[in-house]
Amino acid sequence: MVTDPPDDEEPLARPYLAHDLGRPSSGPPDGADSAPEHDVRPYLVTAGRTASVTPLALEALVRITSRGRDAQVAYEAAEILHFCRRPQSVAEVSAHLGRPVAVTRVLVGDLVAANLLTIEASATRDVADDPAFIERLMLGVAGL
Repeated sequence: MVTDPPDDEEPLARPYLAHDLGRPSSGPPDGADSAPEHDVRPYLVTAGRTASVTPLALEALVRITSRGRDAQVAYEAAEILHFCRRPQSVAEVSAHLGRPVAVTRVLVGDLVAANLLTIEASATRDVADDPAFIERLMLGVAGL
């Protein structure tokens, strides 16, 4: 178990992923195809689970709780708690971890169920009937 790192330190990475911490690794030799996000298979990270215990939308904002600040967790959970000191969407957490959204939903759902993270009310609204929004969206897509 690892305690939550101070603000200026990175959370603990899996020991065999030393390159995540900027240290040399005993992994594949230089030139070998190995992306850090693929060193541990998603089904190992989620223990084979594909659904979260808590339903989470991509735009749902999550932040650490007071219990989460004192929690002793390791690996991805420590990184998520460290990243969610300020409200972050599930999509942002997924991008930060470099993991698929489905994996992130399972991990964040576990932390919410353990009361280490909380889901904040999202400011989502029905934009289907908002012509100004649809026009801005069309202009943005056209600009791509």
